[in-house]
Amino acid sequence: MTITHTSKRARSPRRALYLVATAAAAVALLAACGKSAAPPQEDIRPVRTITVGTGQLGAGAVFAAEIRPRVEQRLSFRVGGKMTERLVELGTPVKPGQVLARLDPKDLQLAQAASAAQVAAAKANLELAQAELKRTQELAKQNFVSGSRVDQAETQMRAARAQFEAAQAQANVQGNQAAYAALTADKSGVVVGVDAEAGQVLSAGQSVVRVAVGSERDVVFNLPEQAARALRPGVPVSVSLWANPAAPIKAVVREVAPAADPVARVILVRASLQDPEGLATLGATATVSLPADPRAAQAISVPLAALVQGDAGPSVWVVKDGAAARVPVKLTGNVGNQVLIGSGLSAGQQVITAGIHTIREGQKVKLMPGVAAAASATAVPAASAAPAAAK
Repeated sequence: MTITHTSKRARSPRRALYLVATAAAAVALLAACGKSAAPPQEDIRPVRTITVGTGQLGAGAVFAAEIRPRVEQRLSFRVGGKMTERLVELGTPVKPGQVLARLDPKDLQLAQAASAAQVAAAKANLELAQAELKRTQELAKQNFVSGSRVDQAETQMRAARAQFEAAQAQANVQGNQAAYAALTADKSGVVVGVDAEAGQVLSAGQSVVRVAVGSERDVVFNLPEQAARALRPGVPVSVSLWANPAAPIKAVVREVAPAADPVARVILVRASLQDPEGLATLGATATVSLPADPRAAQAISVPLAALVQGDAGPSVWVVKDGAAARVPVKLTGNVGNQVLIGSGLSAGQQVITAGIHTIREGQKVKLMPGVAAAASATAVPAASAAPAAAK
């Protein structure tokens, strides 16, 4: 009995500790169940936006250009040979008939002499055939020869005459070629380019000098294909000389190349200068200001990067009450990197221009730091291009 009583005493503190630990765990569990879970953070995407408006789109693009003559002749020899002298330099004024350069005439003169000898030989054969025909006809009257012999003599005489005429024509050609040893000017003008030097062996048609004919001047410049599509002959442009930017010159587009350059992929444009004071000198560098696209007058435009293409057509994302909303739009064209909107947007709406592919309908958005929300979508920066290459 004494042993049994001692064992109950020994178990009593352990049981008390177990009960206390269980109660504490229960209290902790109840306390944990009583607390609510933390709410998830809301997904707010940063975006860039612009505020669209109406008005004239841009002030027109500006391109580098060069002043060139409207008519430029590339003069060359009509025969090949070694050029012995060139009598003009850059800037030399020339008159019709003035000798500009000469070839070595020796070979041409020898060819001319050979042609003259062939003419003399053909003439002798013709005279012999004529005399033979005359004798044959006299013998035929006396019945000493047959009629076929007379016909044969007449045929030989006609062949000799044809050979003589051919030799004369060839001699005339050789005479002309001998005269071609001197290169002369066709019209009045000024030398603007030299393509050959004395001592050089030239082929027929190879350019020797370039002459600007007349006083009319063109401004020549290159346009990217997108900008050239809206340009037509008769469109006025403004020209500003780099040497005298304070005095703009009017010009009118005269030619627009129908195809782009296969290497540079640009369109060559020529405009006639209206320069009565003669401010534009040949070879001068200038800038050409194109008029603004008339389609953009009082139009709403957005950057091309803001446009979303889908099965239902084009659309843009706008910010409405702090959330993104997709708005279908109708396009009327483009000017540079701006898309003209015909319907779907109104002035004052905020259009998302960056981050459009990572947002969904109704998603909360916020402006990226440092981005002004009131940036205008109607301003197109002036474009520029490399100076037109002289070709």
